[in-house]
Amino acid sequence: MTTTQRWTPTYEQCARLAETGDTDGALEAYELYLQKHPADGRALNDVGTLLYATGRLEESAVYLQGAATRLADRRPFALWNLAEVYLGSRRPAKALGLFDDLHAAGMLSSDLATRTAKAFVDADEPGGAIEALLACQAALPGQQVLGEFVDAIRAQRPKVAFFCDSGDDKFLADIHPWSRQRFPTQFFRGTTQQEMEQMLQWCDVAWFEWCTPQVILATHLPKTCRMIVRLHRYEAFKPWPAQVRWENVDLLVTIGNRYVDTYLRQTVPDLDERTRVVTIPSAVNLAKWPLVDRTRGKNLACFGYVNMRKNPGLLLQCFARLHAQDPEYRLAIGGQPQDAMLLQYLHAMIQELGLQDAVTLEGWIEDARAWLADKHYLVSASLGEGLPAGVLEGMASGLKPVIHTWPGARDFFPPQWLWRDADAFCRCILEGEFEPHLYHDWAAERYSLRSQLAQIDCVFSEIERGIRADAAGLAEAASPAGPDADAEGSPGPADAAAPADARGFYDEWYRGAPVEEGYLRRLRREKVVAALAALGRDDLHIINLGCGLGHLEPHLLPFGAVTGVDLSIEAVRAAQRHCPAATFVCGDVRTMLLPGGLFDAVVSVEVIEHLEDADQATHLKRACALLTPGGRLVLTTPNRPVIEALDAECRQRDGRPWSDQPIENWLDAGALQGLAENAGFAIERVEAFANEGDHTDLHLLLVARAPDAEAVD
Repeated sequence: MTTTQRWTPTYEQCARLAETGDTDGALEAYELYLQKHPADGRALNDVGTLLYATGRLEESAVYLQGAATRLADRRPFALWNLAEVYLGSRRPAKALGLFDDLHAAGMLSSDLATRTAKAFVDADEPGGAIEALLACQAALPGQQVLGEFVDAIRAQRPKVAFFCDSGDDKFLADIHPWSRQRFPTQFFRGTTQQEMEQMLQWCDVAWFEWCTPQVILATHLPKTCRMIVRLHRYEAFKPWPAQVRWENVDLLVTIGNRYVDTYLRQTVPDLDERTRVVTIPSAVNLAKWPLVDRTRGKNLACFGYVNMRKNPGLLLQCFARLHAQDPEYRLAIGGQPQDAMLLQYLHAMIQELGLQDAVTLEGWIEDARAWLADKHYLVSASLGEGLPAGVLEGMASGLKPVIHTWPGARDFFPPQWLWRDADAFCRCILEGEFEPHLYHDWAAERYSLRSQLAQIDCVFSEIERGIRADAAGLAEAASPAGPDADAEGSPGPADAAAPADARGFYDEWYRGAPVEEGYLRRLRREKVVAALAALGRDDLHIINLGCGLGHLEPHLLPFGAVTGVDLSIEAVRAAQRHCPAATFVCGDVRTMLLPGGLFDAVVSVEVIEHLEDADQATHLKRACALLTPGGRLVLTTPNRPVIEALDAECRQRDGRPWSDQPIENWLDAGALQGLAENAGFAIERVEAFANEGDHTDLHLLLVARAPDAEAVD
């Protein structure tokens, strides 16, 4: 591709224009400069700073993100600038997301944390405020002002009480202290109904660990607070769930074993009509279970309570088969025996199998981590589990899991670690690689405590919003003006009937809309993900032009850093809630200032058909300009001849068009390819896909490549 030769200023000339206060001239000069030097992090940072100074915060964020990825020694300054942009645009959660990097660079301060917390408070998000302050406290201990601020916010939040009458509170070992940092929190230690009633009247949220008779009693008392019940496994097979008044439970938390959940619903068939059910899996605290870089050895461990459900008889039979093949293997069983007859059987069977020198029953283990230090395999022969925390802890410390296929095990663990008979048990141990880092990383990625606490935080935050909304509703109902009084200055809805006002139309279109994935959206998502996966990279910089509610972004994140742009502020706000890990900005792609040559991939899904002819060409030219040399465009759009046929059917049947969006300017495959080629792309493929009734090839997929650096004159 050739372009008209234009004068390109030097970086120094651009900087001098900025220093003289000629912002417009400087931005124009930097734009020309970046066309030739798209990877210059200094220039990207300068443009971001200029845009911030002029109040163009959305555009500023994109440039500063680019600067942060391309600057080395000056990267912290770009991150600091980016944090200021996020605070200025009232996105404190994004500013909080930079704290770790800023701390590593020595630039995190109590002032930034305090301002971030205040921005959360202004947004009526006290949970975010406390997270910002606690993060800074952990990084910069001794900041008294931060602790005072935390105390002040915490005192205003819902009061939380934890109940656990089973005596087994190990699953609260991390959740309870987490709650104490964020909410006024108590742990119920009483024994009488009167004491329970007093605690339920004190708290706003009651968390019941295990679905036991304690829950039955609490749900039959007059309801005075929100109730959360967490059910693990064994309670589902007891008579207790059928006796609970589930309509008084606000949330039931299960750990995700579908066999347990199925049995629970057989016991309580109308469970989902009576309460809300969510899944939050068990977790492993990686700080308590650090990786030990072990070498392959011959020591097996089984630890936990020793009872019939743990199936130790089968374990002995399988180990005897392994020991016959290699007498150097050893098995240590650690845990409190819960059945005298079973313990007697185990001692006798060890003698019968001739394993006296190979198997030891070591009783209750006080320090499991130390006990496992010289072990290599963690074996489980259980008849049934929920999601075994002990297995996850062993994996985190580098032990190879060897797991009997209890119902649900295949949903949690890959097949190479599962066994169903003695021969498979031996193969799991004797064959395959021994990879402690793999076992640790697998557990860390799926079942980290951080992830679990983030899910619990979402639950508590949702309940907190409900409590505040109820309180506000009562106050509103009691006010003389009555519930219909409008707050002064509150904006009215956008005029959705004005087709020329695209922003207003789409704000109304997206307001309150759920992030859902239907059949066609799923097919489009699969096509986009497959196109990016074919690049074989996880370090891409991706921009999604017309991101809508952010449905696609969680599926793009495995490939790298993701920025979503949309015209609608309602869409951007919803997208930020749906996918906090991505960055979303509001703006018109046709006119907003975006850094050229910065992105490895441009995604555009069902957008180009909503543009007029000239804007369609501009859209593709802009996409090409945004890409690094050789970068990819992945675009989907309706296939014109098929959509026209569907549209005609709709008009004849319903008297309404296929779509009520302001502009429907569909393209066929030839027109789409021609526009992309005119924009400078090399076409890799144009593919039709998706069916609707009798109509096939409903959508088009375009995958195209931007010119390589040497192809640009």
